[in-house]
Amino acid sequence: MTNQFPALLQRARKASRLSQLELRYNVEAAHIYELIDETYWTPSAEAYMGLVRLDKDGDGWTVGEPKPAYFVVRDTIRGPRPTPMPDRDCDMTGGSEGTVVARQIDAAYCTVLGREPTEEEVTNETAWLNDGQSATAMVLNLMRSPEFNKRYTVFGMSNRTFVSFMFRVLLNREVDPYGLDSYANQVTKGSIKRFDVAEGIMGSEEFRSKHPVLFESKDAMIDTGRTKSAG
Repeated sequence: MTNQFPALLQRARKASRLSQLELRYNVEAAHIYELIDETYWTPSAEAYMGLVRLDKDGDGWTVGEPKPAYFVVRDTIRGPRPTPMPDRDCDMTGGSEGTVVARQIDAAYCTVLGREPTEEEVTNETAWLNDGQSATAMVLNLMRSPEFNKRYTVFGMSNRTFVSFMFRVLLNREVDPYGLDSYANQVTKGSIKRFDVAEGIMGSEEFRSKHPVLFESKDAMIDTGRTKSAG
């Protein structure tokens, strides 16, 4: 499958407001002051003038979610971003052979990253799952990975685009108006974080019905891939 998203982004950049002003005013560059919050200025308002939140993480800080102003600036410079389509060339069901754990890993990597896992990834994920972690937690970890963000530039999505994309990735369909408004409004208000949307979708009966292998018992099959005998 050919990923058309880069071409769509290129067309969006050509249509950006900055590109329109470039020829008329000889604009050479756009400079952004305070991309990320500078919390060391607290309690001054300047601590929170950034376009991206900085969240407390234990004794340190971690880059948080973009603010609404981030998208205004981004669209002015680069143009509006279309919602991408998941790009896959693999079996989202995990196939019909092998252990449940192996099929869960295959299904998770195909659903999120659009590819089959490497041998090293299979080894690491197998140990992680056999240690008691759930397959849905593995899916969420893959969605938080640098590879997923690089593949779809998730960080730069508006809240509504992000919600729409989560429905495409996890449910393989367009989001309904109620779900879009409900999730996007909650994220915008700060009552939930972005990947809480993914967790909510994965907790639905629809997700369970579309990805049954992720909820199969790990004891259903032995290492040879054959079903355990009733006796």
